Amino acid sequence: MTFESMSKHGQGPHLLGRFPTGRVEEFIHARTLSATDLRDAGISTLIATKLREFHDLHMPGPKYVMLWNRLRNWLSASKWLCSLNEVKAFKLDAIEMEISRLEKELSKENQSIGFCHNDLQYGNIMMDEETRVVTIIDYEYSCYNPIAFDLANHFCEMAAQIIIQTPHVLDYDKYPGLKERKIFVRAYLNSSVFKDMNMKHKNDAKNRALQNIIFSMLQNDDERKAKRALVVLCDLHHRRVWFDERTANAISTACFHSSSRHITRE
Repeated sequence: MTFESMSKHGQGPHLLGRFPTGRVEEFIHARTLSATDLRDAGISTLIATKLREFHDLHMPGPKYVMLWNRLRNWLSASKWLCSLNEVKAFKLDAIEMEISRLEKELSKENQSIGFCHNDLQYGNIMMDEETRVVTIIDYEYSCYNPIAFDLANHFCEMAAQIIIQTPHVLDYDKYPGLKERKIFVRAYLNSSVFKDMNMKHKNDAKNRALQNIIFSMLQNDDERKAKRALVVLCDLHHRRVWFDERTANAISTACFHSSSRHITRE
């Protein structure tokens, strides 16, 4: 259900069809990121922008925080699977007390709740090298949680290496410094320009000004810039941010660009 809803929102691979034992997904022309990519300021900014978009999704299912119950369920499963000596060695009883303490200290009235990925490590992020479009994949842990948790978890994932024999062991020397975290959070907060501009009432003047800039880029002789403009425009149209006749006409016109490679997607 999550994958189908994500597809309807224009996120991730498009769902092309279902059959009794599986589904058919769109092939994404992109590469999976590496641990090094997460430290690139430009790529980090793109991830932050996409994550803000992810958090703002309206998804089916319970809208309450699921973090604490999920932690307790995993802890219970661990205790059931471990021997008494292992429970003592891993200090699982102490973890139970830590969960309760953290829940009490971090559950504030004004915290922002959103649809969180909860596993935003580099293996779950893809990027088109040509258009620089970022796609977040794999939603098996996704649910509603405090968005601050999702941000913090992403930073912790920078200290992990998922392709080694001990992916659960974090190297906190690789945890992002204050400068890196500021770049990410600033990009996250600044990425809401389109949403905030239209949240209470549509600002036609600002929308038209921004549309004019992107529309002009569609006919740019630089194929890379023109293609990037088309991808952005298609994305905004697909998410019904600019779901008007003017935008639809601009996308149609772009299909007649002098470069046949300009046509990227529906």
